[in-house]
Order: sequence, then structure tokens, then C-alpha cells
Amino acid sequence: MNSNSQDLQKTMETVLNSPEGKQLLKILRSDGGTAMAEATAAIKKGLEQEAVNAMTPMLDNPEVRSLLQSLNKNLNHG
Repeated sequence: MNSNSQDLQKTMETVLNSPEGKQLLKILRSDGGTAMAEATAAIKKGLEQEAVNAMTPMLDNPEVRSLLQSLNKNLNHG
């Protein structure tokens, strides 16, 4: 595993184990995971705009935006 993969894995573990990450996942799964599944399928097909469209309702959620901002700050990215 290269350094970038290790860094990504560490970051993902940090996010997923944080209270904000757990709450974010709960919200993202609130529609049964439909939006995430649609976005993932679109990305796999190279349809970036379709993926963005699938996630827009979730990303427009003020709670989701707040959680993402908090995660970003906690990861020293903002």
C-alpha cells in the first residue's frame, strides 16, 4: 500500500469514527442509501454531473453542510 493510500485510509477511519462522521452517515443512509447508490453508479460510468445531481438534495441539507464543515476543520483542511 503506498503512502497516499495509507493517508486516505487513515483519514477515512478518522472521519468514520468521529461523531460527525457517524451522524453524516446516518443522514446519508436516511433515504435507504438511494442517493449514494445513484451517485456511485454515475461515478463508475464517468457521469460526474449525474453524481452531483444525485447528491445535491443531501448536500443542500444545512445539517449535512455543517457536519462537512466540522469534519473539514477537524481534519485541518479549513
